Amino acid sequence: VLTVFPTQRHLCRGVTYLFSMTCWPPRLCPLWRSSSGDDSSSPAADGQDYLPCDSEMSMSRTSSSSESGDNSDHGNIISTTSTTTSAPADGLGSKCSDGLGARSPTSVATLDPPRCAKDSEDEFLVRCTNSLSEAREGGWIMRLRISGTFTLVGAILFAVGFFLYSDVKLPWWTDVVGEAIWQWGLVILSLAVLPTDRKMIYFLVVMWCCTLILLAIGFVFTGSRSALVLYRKLVENPDEDHMTMMVIRCLAKVGMGLACTSCSLALVVSSLVRYPRDLLEHFWKILFVFAASLVVLDTTTFVVCLIFQPSYKDSHRDPDAWFVSLAWTPNEVLTMIVLSLKSFRHRAQAVVANGSGRVRIAAAISTLLSSSQDTETLRTALSLFRGVSCENLTKQIMANNTPDGSLLRLSKSVHLGEVDAFLSHSWHDDADAKWQALQMWRERFKLEHNGREPVIWIDKVCLDQSNIDESLRCLPIFLSGCNQLLVLAGETYLTRLWCIVELFVFLACGGQFQHLTIVPLRGYELDEGVLDFKADKVTCSRPDDKDRLLAFVDAGFGDWDNFSEQVQDVFQKASHPQKNRRFAETV
Repeated sequence: VLTVFPTQRHLCRGVTYLFSMTCWPPRLCPLWRSSSGDDSSSPAADGQDYLPCDSEMSMSRTSSSSESGDNSDHGNIISTTSTTTSAPADGLGSKCSDGLGARSPTSVATLDPPRCAKDSEDEFLVRCTNSLSEAREGGWIMRLRISGTFTLVGAILFAVGFFLYSDVKLPWWTDVVGEAIWQWGLVILSLAVLPTDRKMIYFLVVMWCCTLILLAIGFVFTGSRSALVLYRKLVENPDEDHMTMMVIRCLAKVGMGLACTSCSLALVVSSLVRYPRDLLEHFWKILFVFAASLVVLDTTTFVVCLIFQPSYKDSHRDPDAWFVSLAWTPNEVLTMIVLSLKSFRHRAQAVVANGSGRVRIAAAISTLLSSSQDTETLRTALSLFRGVSCENLTKQIMANNTPDGSLLRLSKSVHLGEVDAFLSHSWHDDADAKWQALQMWRERFKLEHNGREPVIWIDKVCLDQSNIDESLRCLPIFLSGCNQLLVLAGETYLTRLWCIVELFVFLACGGQFQHLTIVPLRGYELDEGVLDFKADKVTCSRPDDKDRLLAFVDAGFGDWDNFSEQVQDVFQKASHPQKNRRFAETV
């Protein structure tokens, strides 16, 4: 704390949040609330409308004087409280304000309080900018807690271990203890890199490549027990009694050097052909292979020394060679066992992030946003947000996902909140069944809204194909700007990664189960598909998108088993008649 100056605003706030998370987890941040929290104290819970403050009223009066009959309530970014939101003047449906209701364990991050009825576009932009800043700050807190802890502990262990290992004046056993400590320090330092840290993953690979190369040089050339030192002893003082053992020890050191070099080259090659998240997974596998190779070499040396010449010593200050080889083995075996555990990294990070799981999901969602400033991100999202009336869609448009820039003219630029539904579906499902399900939902919507055509968001029509990457960076804002999420669930829906991410982003950005409509396609048993869902079987058409979305899953949910349980839980809750009455009526 003493290292933080009062002028370092972000560090001051980060330290404050760090202490608040450590001492009292429920008070993580004003952004996060418990899913079982009581909203009885909110104005909406008392049946009262949300009343803006005097400054907001004066600003809204000024802005409303320049508007012609439209109250400019173009929707809202979801609230942390259940305040009542006025409907748009043009009759577009808005989200219910009857409380948060049942919520997924993952629906945690809310982006903004609802707009009051006469907010101007500038006021909306300011509010959203502040909310995005707080969301990014929540992600920074999560990074401070996980990455900061592992970096600090790993650096201390590495420094202590390297001191014990490099000091030749200390007894021989300090080399064993020192090497074990600095090796674990490097492993713990590696845990500080999250799957969403695309640049840090490459830095981690470079750091380990350099470390392995230095180890190889030490094993073969510069170490006090290196192969070169043993070879010189063998040449300068040939001893027939110890010649066999010196050759074996020399070959063992060369083998360790080759193991280090091979693993380093494997990391270099992987960094050239793999995407960041996949590279991080491959990195931990290479570390396991390296630890296993050391176990094999040291165990072999121990057995050979014990059989051929138990009394052999590398130097007068060392014990018998077989005992030295045995002393290195326990730490190497322990390292190999830990690295072989599939969920070791996720569990270790989850322990350090204990009590801030909701912050992890919010931070993962922030990685889907553009890296630009929050104001610029919102302005981009507002300019790119579009909706299309269902009457303008055709069966041919829903038949395939072939990009067609001319379809953009069928949609129109809209404000957040003016889109009735975000259409989530798989392009690999049967087109006829999807079209039939969409028309069924459309007719139901028209009956409930006096014949008005619904306005929906669909990627093929509402995304600018010439700027698709930037548009996808605004997806969380697009989802929060739609009044409900319409899921057309077919046989391949649960195998498409984008579809699952859309569902969780909607819930995590404040979406509620009563705003989630699931329509199973003709002939598809949703319950069976949910029970058979396995997260490791999801696919994505673009490798770079798949890598980024899998990093989102890793950062937000920890491991595949947890993610699979969350998906099953969401679909079971959403499809339960008591949880989602609209879904039951649709069926």
